[in-house]
Amino acid sequence: MRRSFTVLTVAALAAGSLSVSALDCNSARARGGQSKGSAGQRAQGGSPLDSFRQMLAMSPEERKMALESKPESQREFLEGKLREYDAFAPDERELRLRVTQLRFYLTPLLYKRPDERASKLDAIPSEDRALVQERLAQWDKLPREVQREVRDNEWLVQTVVRFQSATPAQQKAQLESMSASRRERLERDLAKWNGFAADKRQRMLANFNQFFELNEKEKARILKSVPGIERAQIERTIAAFQKLPPEQRTMCMDALKKFSSMTTEQQLQFLSNADRWAKLSDAEKDLIRKMVTQMPPLPPGFGESIVVPPSIAGPKKE
Repeated sequence: MRRSFTVLTVAALAAGSLSVSALDCNSARARGGQSKGSAGQRAQGGSPLDSFRQMLAMSPEERKMALESKPESQREFLEGKLREYDAFAPDERELRLRVTQLRFYLTPLLYKRPDERASKLDAIPSEDRALVQERLAQWDKLPREVQREVRDNEWLVQTVVRFQSATPAQQKAQLESMSASRRERLERDLAKWNGFAADKRQRMLANFNQFFELNEKEKARILKSVPGIERAQIERTIAAFQKLPPEQRTMCMDALKKFSSMTTEQQLQFLSNADRWAKLSDAEKDLIRKMVTQMPPLPPGFGESIVVPPSIAGPKKE
């Protein structure tokens, strides 16, 4: 089971065995020695997700600064998307990002003839190029009328699948991230989808999954590598830890020792509570701090068991 990278990072720091340079080596080994190459290729490909990945890895303060310069409509959209992706577990978040990245590179090529694709394919990072080429090989074998149906309904099926496959909490996050006009469009798309015959929905869904989703082998291959988001989180945690005053670092180490002494069940409960605390707003955190520090002391004997006098408890039963 995966645990919080913050805990693992501090643990490694306590052992004196982890540094940013060590992370570089470990990431390269995890990716078969191709960490630097992949990063350079991704930058060369120029996916819009690069900047979004960076925002996901930022602290709340860093995000606020990065979003301040954006136009209001773009800022609100990004804030909604960040809340939505923050709600995902790390594995699911990475897979969603990779699916979006795949669609970004694949969709324009579906409108081009095979002899027009070469330069576009060369610009795609190698980690995505193989996925795109496999799908293009399958695409070129389809009848034109099937190709047209897939292209014409890509957005519709993507919207419906993304919403209906989400948990209630994730659906709520998606709706909160949408403007009123986007919510209206989602309602229209869902109504249109439900109006299709069952066999047509099944066919459209199968075609969509074949080209625009990842199969289980592809998911497993992606998750074997260390996601760039988590690596950035580890580096940021190390940097923040090294900037702490000595007394605070000592407190962190003491807390880590207490965490290490917990049972697995206690550790999972602790991480769950920490995750809930991190998602609270600043105002909610301040209110809880005031309640804890400013509440009057409890009266003497509060919480102790009450001894009932025999005359009230009644005669003892044999």
